[in-house]
Amino acid sequence: MGEIGNNFLPEDIFADVESDISNNVVRKNDQHMEEMVQDDNKANINQKKGKNFDKKHISKTSKKLFLVVLLFVFLLILLFVFIDVVSKLSVKSAKKLQNNVKNNIVVNNNKSSPSPVLKDTDGDGLMDVEEINFGTNVNLFDTDGDFISDGDEIKTYKTSPLNPDTDGDGLSDYDEIFIYKTNPLSSDTDGDGYRDMDEINNGYSPLDSSKMSEEYLKSIEEGKKLKLEKLKTKN
Repeated sequence: MGEIGNNFLPEDIFADVESDISNNVVRKNDQHMEEMVQDDNKANINQKKGKNFDKKHISKTSKKLFLVVLLFVFLLILLFVFIDVVSKLSVKSAKKLQNNVKNNIVVNNNKSSPSPVLKDTDGDGLMDVEEINFGTNVNLFDTDGDFISDGDEIKTYKTSPLNPDTDGDGLSDYDEIFIYKTNPLSSDTDGDGYRDMDEINNGYSPLDSSKMSEEYLKSIEEGKKLKLEKLKTKN
């Protein structure tokens, strides 16, 4: 024991203490470094997680934004289609309304006054529009006063409704057709070189080169009587 006490010096004690302190400091430093490394690793992990979270969040946000834009475009297309359909329906409705108005106007006009195309004011067999074209009077049954209606003169006998003696032979168109039976379109019916009027005044038949027969004279008298009756009726 004496030897041990004698050999254990204060310097050794301080050396051991210093060694322990140094070891503790190194351990603490190592521990601190490990903690720092762990913290760095945690930070890196958290950073990676954060990046991954951000990527996922951005991806979800992008998808939502894309869906919103797609929905907006779809609704916009539907709006344009709706406007186009409404516009076409409006145009069709407007045309139908316009046609109905026109038809109603035509119907009302037809009810109130007949169309000139279908109207014969004087009842002569010619529509007013035809009389206007031919130059006859729409209010006169017989414009030239020869006892033949304007319609018969134009459509049946081909004579002039404006001239009572179409061929200018001195006989009226009525007398030639209904009394003397001559051609109202020829001044010399039998073609013998004498006017019909001159032959009748000299007792010759305007139908041939012979004298007037008894039968022909009777037919002339009957024709004149009918003309007088018409004249009385007219007056």
